[in-house]
Amino acid sequence: MKTVVFPIAIYGLLVFSVCGCGSDPHAGESSSHAEEEHLEHHVPEHKPPNFSAAVDSIQDRIQELETSSSSASDEHELSELKDIVNWLPEIAADSDMRRRHWEEVDAVASELSRQLEQYTTESADSQDELTTKLATTAETLTPLKGTEKGETE
Repeated sequence: MKTVVFPIAIYGLLVFSVCGCGSDPHAGESSSHAEEEHLEHHVPEHKPPNFSAAVDSIQDRIQELETSSSSASDEHELSELKDIVNWLPEIAADSDMRRRHWEEVDAVASELSRQLEQYTTESADSQDELTTKLATTAETLTPLKGTEKGETE
């Protein structure tokens, strides 16, 4: 009898160790999966819904830089401007924009990003000059606003 009970006991232990005691093997994942889904769907309030809105937002925010003095709120606005500039190629890619227009957007976004980094390290006098450069660079995006629908120039 001992020889029959021992294999059954071993078999029972194997079944419980492999299958568990009826708990969901993904139970720990559900909360982390829900968190990932929540994070995945979080869209910052300042993220523009489309390319035209992004261009308008960039130009408006650069204009605000030209008219404001340095303050903590400007740092927040500058941070949001950097975000929008960094999102610009992604927003353009999500549209029906032709590749050559997207490449132009990508190049302008890279230049704006470079200028914004320079802006944060310069003195107030140099910032005025850089703000003018930023505005000029951002203006090159205006003719591309109709191209996100796949339209040609």
